[in-house]
Amino acid sequence: MLVEKKWHPLTLAGVLGIKKREMIAVYGGGGKTTLLNSLARELAQAGKKVILTTTTKIFPPQDIPVVTNPQPSEAWQQLEQLLAYHPIVCLGSALLPQGKLAGMAPDLLVELFKQKFVSHILVEADGSAQKPIKGYASYEPVIPPTAGLILPVIGLDALGARVDEKLVHRPELFSLQSGAEISEYLDIDCFIRCLDFMIRRGVKSAPSARVVPVINKVDLMSDDLDMRAVAMAVQEEVGGVERIIFSATREVSPVKIVLQPGCTRKDPGDSVPATLGTCEPAVSCVVLAAGSGKRMGREKLFLPLGEKTILEHAVDSALQSGAKEVILVTRPRSKKAVSKLFQDKNVRVVTNPRHREGMASSLQAGLAAVNHAAQGVIFALGDQPFVTPAVYDALIKSYHQRWSLITAPLYQGERGNPVLLDRRIWPLVMELEGDTGGRELFSRVAEEKVALLELGTAEVLQDIDTQEDYQRFSPAEKNNNMGK
Repeated sequence: MLVEKKWHPLTLAGVLGIKKREMIAVYGGGGKTTLLNSLARELAQAGKKVILTTTTKIFPPQDIPVVTNPQPSEAWQQLEQLLAYHPIVCLGSALLPQGKLAGMAPDLLVELFKQKFVSHILVEADGSAQKPIKGYASYEPVIPPTAGLILPVIGLDALGARVDEKLVHRPELFSLQSGAEISEYLDIDCFIRCLDFMIRRGVKSAPSARVVPVINKVDLMSDDLDMRAVAMAVQEEVGGVERIIFSATREVSPVKIVLQPGCTRKDPGDSVPATLGTCEPAVSCVVLAAGSGKRMGREKLFLPLGEKTILEHAVDSALQSGAKEVILVTRPRSKKAVSKLFQDKNVRVVTNPRHREGMASSLQAGLAAVNHAAQGVIFALGDQPFVTPAVYDALIKSYHQRWSLITAPLYQGERGNPVLLDRRIWPLVMELEGDTGGRELFSRVAEEKVALLELGTAEVLQDIDTQEDYQRFSPAEKNNNMGK
C-alpha cells in the first residue's frame, strides 16, 4: 500500500530526498544561490521553518527578513521570533559595507541546528565570483561537519570554455586541481575530474553527509545528443554519491535529469544486452484505472477475462516488464477492492479524488506518486488487457537508446498505448485538463523529440470500452449470451 509521499517528484526537495529536519550545504559555482533560494521556497511552502545562511559572504535575498546580531544567544532569540511569522529568515554575522552578509562560523550553525524552532538550515559554503567553475582555496568549502546533505554545484557553461579568468574563479588553482592547462578548452574529462575533486573536498568536511552533485544550466545545451553524452559520461565516472542531478535552476521545474552514479557499461561490441534499467534512466509505470466505465454500463475492470480480471491482465504485464515500479491509480470507492486484488503483488495503489474531472487528473495523481529518482514514466490503461510485457520493454529499450521526450507504439501507422514520457515534459502533464489525456502533449512537443515505434501488434490499440468489446474478447461472455 502507498504511504503518501510529502514531496512531488518534480520538486527539488523531492529529488534531493530532503528529510524532516536537515542541514544542507551547497558549494561550487554556476547557480548555487538560485538553487538555495528555490529550495528554501519549496520548504517554506510545505510549512517548514528555514534559515538561509552562509559560511562565506552572500547578498541577502530580497523580501526575506535578515538577522545580523553578532551575539549567538540574541540572534537565536531574534530568529525564533521572526520564524513565528516568516517561514524563511536570512542569517549572517554582520552586514558588510558592500551590502553582503558576513558568514557564520560552522560551529555556531551546528549549535543553531540543535534549536527546535528551525527545521532546515541552508548553507552557502563557498564563493565563486558568479562563475560556473572554480579552483578551491585550502580552507574551502566551509561546511558544518554535521550537515546531512551536501550539494556540489557546477555549471555546464564551463564545458568547452577556456580555462581563464572569464569563466573560472581562481584559474591557477583550478589548473592544479583538475589537470587542465591555462587557456586550453575544458573537455569532459577535466570537467569530471573537477567534479570528483569537489565531491572529495565536501566529504572531507562532512563525512557522514549524503552527496548529490548538481550539474546546472542544462538548458544551455540545445543538442540532446550532446546532453546525453555528457550525462552518461558523468554517470559512468562519478561514484560515492546518492544520485546525480542535471538542472536548470532558474526554471519553475528545475530538475531535468536524474541518474544513478557509477554505472559500468558493457563493451560496445558485446552482443549480449545489458539488463534493462541497470545503467540507464529509471522508468516507472502508472496504470490508469480510475474511469467510471460509463460506456460499459458497469465496473468493467473487475470483469473476468479467462482466469484473471481485465485489470489484472493489464497490471501483470507491467509487473513483468523492465519498469522499476508499478503504480495503479483508482477511484476512492474502488481502493479497497483494488488493494485486495493486488495485495500479494508489488503494486502501489493511489486514489484520484478528482477522477470525475477526466483522465488528466489521473495522469497527475499517478505522476505525483512515482519514485523521485525516476526519469521516465509509462502511462498504461487498465482496460487494455492484451498489451504484453514485450511492448513495455520495446518502449523502454527505445527510450534508453534515444532519450526521447515521448515514446509511443504504432500499429499500421495508428498510435496506441501505453506511452512513455520523459521527466523533462512532466510539467506539461501537470497543465493538462479534462479528458484529453496525454494526446495534447504530442502537439506540444517537437516532432524530432518524439519516438513512434511500429511494433506490428494490434494489442496497443485494443481496449475494452463497451459490452460489445467484452463479448468479442471474452469466451465466457460469448457462451452466456448464446445460452439466452
